[in-house]
Amino acid sequence: MLRLVGSMRESRVQAATFLVAASDGHSEAKVASLARERGWRGWRVVRVPRSREVGQSYATSVLTTLWALLWCLGVVARERPHVVLLNGPGTCLPVAFWARVLGTLPGVPSPHVLFVESIARVRELSLTGRLLLRLRLATRVFGQWDEIVEREGVEAIPRLY
Repeated sequence: MLRLVGSMRESRVQAATFLVAASDGHSEAKVASLARERGWRGWRVVRVPRSREVGQSYATSVLTTLWALLWCLGVVARERPHVVLLNGPGTCLPVAFWARVLGTLPGVPSPHVLFVESIARVRELSLTGRLLLRLRLATRVFGQWDEIVEREGVEAIPRLY
C-alpha cells in the first residue's frame, strides 16, 4: 500500500491522513519513514481500533467491531475525505462504512472508496474484500494477481515493482 501511495504525486498526499490500527506500530513507522524520504508535509497518522485482531474469535469480534464503528465515525466525520484508499482487514470496514454513509449527507463530499486487496490474496478475496464489494461500500476493488482479478471480477492494479 505504501508503494502505491509513494508513487503518487506529492500534491496528492500533502494533506493525507493515514489510519493505522492501534495495535500496529510497524505501519506508523513505515509511513513516517516514507514521508521523510519523500519530503511530505501536512500528513498525519491516526490510530484506530481494529474490528478484529488476527486470531480473535468471531463471537468477541462483534463487540470490537461495534467499538471500531463508533470510533471511526468521529474520524471520518472530522476528516471529510474525498478519497479513501483502503487495505487491511482490521480497520477497513468501519472507515468505508462511514465514508459512504456520511457521503450521502448534504454538504459532505461523497468520497471514492478504493480497496486494494492484499498481495497475499492470490486466488480469492478476503472476507473484507468480499464485504466491501457485495455491500457496495467500495467504489472500486483492486486485486494484485491475475487469478483473483479473473475469478472475483475485480480490477487489476498496476504492479509497481
